[in-house]
Amino acid sequence: MLTTRRHVQPIPFRSTNESGPDTRFPRAVAGEQFDRYARVVWSQGQRWVRKHWHRVSSADFTMHDARETLRSFAAIDLSRRLYPQEEQLLSEVLQEAWNDEMRQMPDIVPEIPSFLRSTPPRTPRPAA
Repeated sequence: MLTTRRHVQPIPFRSTNESGPDTRFPRAVAGEQFDRYARVVWSQGQRWVRKHWHRVSSADFTMHDARETLRSFAAIDLSRRLYPQEEQLLSEVLQEAWNDEMRQMPDIVPEIPSFLRSTPPRTPRPAA
């Protein structure tokens, strides 16, 4: 009797890294310990802040304003309110980025208007 046996070949598979690193705000599981969560997603959180840094890097923004702005973008990424672990991660990553940015800024010397500068007392001119 003739038996036909099918020749099994592996399916060709090409591994590609086209997707790149994830730049969405890192999700937490409700009730997850912060230390574990932060250790796993810290670099993703830093990438996310760098991606959105242009939105908060204006001189008019305080750190509080920057946190509120980034918090709203994180909530949009997650499509829900942030869990406490996510809030803490956002705060810590923002604090690190803010401090790095401040270290890179040159020391600012304010210009003192001339009417506020102390001037030496005027001495009378000798008569000519």
